Amino acid sequence: MATDTASLLKQANTQWQTGDWPSLAKLQSDSLLHHPDRAHLALLAAAGRLQMGKDEGAKLFIRLAQEWGASKQHIGQMLIAGVYNSIGRAAVIGNQQHRALQHFENAILIGKPGSDAKLLTQVRAGEQLRQLKVLEKKQLAREKNNTSGNNYCIKPGYKSRAEYVHYDDLGEEDEWQLEVYLRAYGLMKKNEWKTVADIGCGSAYKLIKYLGDFETIGYELPVNVEKLKEFYPEREWRISDFTEEEDVKCDLIICSDVIEHLVDPDVLMTYLTRQNFKLLILSTPERDICRGVNDFGPPKNPAHQREWNFDEFGQYVSHFLKIHEHVITNLKQGTQMVICCKD
Repeated sequence: MATDTASLLKQANTQWQTGDWPSLAKLQSDSLLHHPDRAHLALLAAAGRLQMGKDEGAKLFIRLAQEWGASKQHIGQMLIAGVYNSIGRAAVIGNQQHRALQHFENAILIGKPGSDAKLLTQVRAGEQLRQLKVLEKKQLAREKNNTSGNNYCIKPGYKSRAEYVHYDDLGEEDEWQLEVYLRAYGLMKKNEWKTVADIGCGSAYKLIKYLGDFETIGYELPVNVEKLKEFYPEREWRISDFTEEEDVKCDLIICSDVIEHLVDPDVLMTYLTRQNFKLLILSTPERDICRGVNDFGPPKNPAHQREWNFDEFGQYVSHFLKIHEHVITNLKQGTQMVICCKD
């Protein structure tokens, strides 16, 4: 075990020195949780995500680094080093090789004093150029496939919010979305499936009560994951990071009343298309039922960024996934549910 922990630290440090951001961005909180240098590793994971443009994931790991004892000075050094590296990447794009090398050298000297900065600068410069070419190709592909528009298929004139507000649902049981979880249970039994993941599982009350006979994975924010591990230590819990390429492999994914909380729901939907599953269940409030056909936002719930009516949500989801079923599951609560797949 000691060898594994030492190897992980050495590997991550090398990846940071050489600028292998994609590898650092793959570090998961679960693999760091019991590591003696978890605070430092969390900062390296954050650095990788920042350089890959995964800002939300970076914020999560910076928060974890703080919780795990990283000093303000250490955090500051890594963030400043990241700024120099970003400027260096910009210089690479502008074909300003000499300036790029200067910025990369500053990044290494600030983030890792004592390193062989001259040698590592050359290595990092080559790696950054390679990564930028890969990112450029991915960006072109995303732009080609982006058909939902800036309003996420919601009617013209609708006003969304633009700042995330956390909603604490750790105390909730099955007051909401009960039908969604019962439908999930039916699918699991009918198809004789074994594994189910719940993205944004909240208190996990419904996940454990109705799907506890199966192998479960619950995804939540860091503060909630720590609580869930205390409540249900025998279950698997992971921190939500919608920037991950392939994070979930299971029979069924549930994402119940999560999408309306996100400033940019495209991030979630794109993340879901990268995962490995047979069916996905999405649910969200139906705006016309909850607020009336003349509602133009923002939603009454301050934690909701926007709400879709039935037709809008079906249109939006269909840009990413194939819809099998789209129904209103609870008329009183105004819940709409979509069951979809990737094919």
